[in-house]
Amino acid sequence: MLLALLPLLGLQAAATPPQIDLNQAITYIESHAQLPPEAKPLKDYVRVYALDSSGLRIDGEYSIGFLKMPPGVYVVPYNQLPSVADGTCATNLSVFYTPEEPDVLVTCKGHTPPPPGDLKN
Repeated sequence: MLLALLPLLGLQAAATPPQIDLNQAITYIESHAQLPPEAKPLKDYVRVYALDSSGLRIDGEYSIGFLKMPPGVYVVPYNQLPSVADGTCATNLSVFYTPEEPDVLVTCKGHTPPPPGDLKN
C-alpha cells in the first residue's frame, strides 16, 4: 500500500540491486567463455566461481593440476576463491563475467583482473 502512494507523493522507491542467478550465469559462462588457444578442453579444468565483493560480477578460476579437487564446477564464497599464481595459460585461467555485458573475459594467470563490477579495464 505504501509503495502505491509513493508516486502520489512525488517519491520513488529505491532501486533494488540486480540479483545474479548463479546457476544461469555459470551456464552462460561455461557456454560462452573463449579459452586461449593453448588451453585444454573446459571439461578438464577444476572451475571455481564466486560472486565478487560488488555483487555484480562473477569471478572464476580454472585450474588443472594445482587444486586438490576433481574437474568440474564449484561455487564458493568470494573469500574462498582460490588464487593459483603458478602455471601457464594451459593450466590456470581467471574468468570474469558481468551479466549486463555479453562477453566473458578469460585471462591467463599473471594478468591484472578488472576492478569489481567492471570488465572494460
